[in-house]
Amino acid sequence: MSIFKQISKNDWVASEDEYWDNHPIAQLSLSPEELSSQLGLTFEDDFDNLDYFKIAVIEIDNGHRFSLLRYEGESQEGTTTIYAPWFQEDVPTNLERYLQILGLSENDLSWKISQKSLERLHADKKQRESGENIDEPQEQD
Repeated sequence: MSIFKQISKNDWVASEDEYWDNHPIAQLSLSPEELSSQLGLTFEDDFDNLDYFKIAVIEIDNGHRFSLLRYEGESQEGTTTIYAPWFQEDVPTNLERYLQILGLSENDLSWKISQKSLERLHADKKQRESGENIDEPQEQD
């Protein structure tokens, strides 16, 4: 039994809120074509408010889902970005697991999200949930 399966992009998220909870967590030094050839994945075409893109959505054995996505206008050739819920308890461990499941390693990455960026995302989410305006400077006591 496989420890991952490809699912339709239409089954990736249940709501628009859930869609926006996914964030780039790493970039692979492999194109969608290379990933298709190596892993047998099928990339679907779609678009959003940024550009047209190719996407493959993966579900792993614990129910976590992540996507492999490449925007048409991406400036760096031969790359695919991993999008996943950034609020998960341990993004670095999850990324390591995603790579392992795909038979890849950190050597296949050209970039990964920093701990500082994850902390900022969590702080911004906490402010939004509390109703604070994150764009306005906070008054100092």
